[in-house]
Amino acid sequence: MPPKATSASFKAIQAAIRAEQPISAIYRGERGRLRQLFPHVLGFTSDLEEIVLCYQFGGYSPVRLDSKHPSPKNWRCFRVKELTEVAALDMPKGPWTPRGYSAAKQKSVTKVKAKV
Repeated sequence: MPPKATSASFKAIQAAIRAEQPISAIYRGERGRLRQLFPHVLGFTSDLEEIVLCYQFGGYSPVRLDSKHPSPKNWRCFRVKELTEVAALDMPKGPWTPRGYSAAKQKSVTKVKAKV
């Protein structure tokens, strides 16, 4: 059984998944540069580390985002402990909210707590 989530970021991401809302966050203190993400699968690695699989549709990325949405190149996996300033975005659904991505295809989240 997965452990209970304790981090505020984990809880904020979980709420966003339930509401099917995108989020903004800073990863690894990237000098205040926000990423815009649509979280799809949240849970734990096999080592019980909090992790989230997101579709990145905007904001900062060291690797250029594909502007043709949805793109398989824009999927990102993040350690939740390295995400700060997590906030839900009040935005309408758009092409950056891809459906049909199977949680079974990803291998990082081994214990799923929430998914779209």
